[in-house]
Amino acid sequence: MARPGRKTHTAAPHPLRTWAGRILDIILLLLLVAAFLFARSEDPDKTLFGYRIYLVLSNSMEPELPEGGVVVVQQAPPTSLQVGDDITFHTSDEEHQVITHRIVEIIDDYEGSGLPGFVTQGIARSTPDNDVRPAESVLGRVVLCIP
Repeated sequence: MARPGRKTHTAAPHPLRTWAGRILDIILLLLLVAAFLFARSEDPDKTLFGYRIYLVLSNSMEPELPEGGVVVVQQAPPTSLQVGDDITFHTSDEEHQVITHRIVEIIDDYEGSGLPGFVTQGIARSTPDNDVRPAESVLGRVVLCIP
């Protein structure tokens, strides 16, 4: 509390800090808009700096990847994937769905391709998926889930 007769001074913010803060705010806003538009894209092969964003549409990976959550998937070489990794892949059927499940087994040199094949399973399921996922169907590894 100021004493009577004494003037109090508040320092004005340094102009550089004011401009830097505004620039940072604009960059963050642009990144949020870009991420939103990117997530709304229908093209599952589109990446942003090697990352993809998907909505979780089923409960097959609950509780770790809850239905309604968002997963961030990073492109990864198929040979770097391991049992226990959660991967996102295209199905081989006509619907060409995008699914995220956990790797439960890796088959070396799948069908003589020189690349691995992946046996996957939703963690809420009691049995593995019917199809082996060839390396070329893998879009990447889940690196973040936002519930």
